[in-house]
Order: sequence, then C-alpha cells, then structure tokens
Amino acid sequence: MRKGIVLSYNKDVKYGFIRDLNGQKIRFYNDDNLVILNVGDFVQFAIGVVKNRPLQ
Repeated sequence: MRKGIVLSYNKDVKYGFIRDLNGQKIRFYNDDNLVILNVGDFVQFAIGVVKNRPLQ
C-alpha cells in the first residue's frame, strides 16, 4: 500500500490528486460513497488497472 496526502478532491466527480511520500502527484478516483476525503488528509491507497490504464 502507498501513502500520501490529498492535494485536491472534487466530491461531485469523485476525482482528485494525492502527493505520495516520494513526491509523485497521482490522480485518483474514489468510488466509495462512505469515504469522506478532505484536502490535507493522510491516506493509504492502492494502484490498480482498469480498461488498460492505471487507476489510482
């Protein structure tokens, strides 16, 4: 599992950006309506592949 900080998140489209501990900026999608994300939250996440593209 990777760890990082939420840089931005749009709850309407469920997309945002995380800066991981290595300094990499990663776009993510949150499909869990029970998870509430806020800018500055420290999160743990996994990266998967959907439709032949990386999905964070």
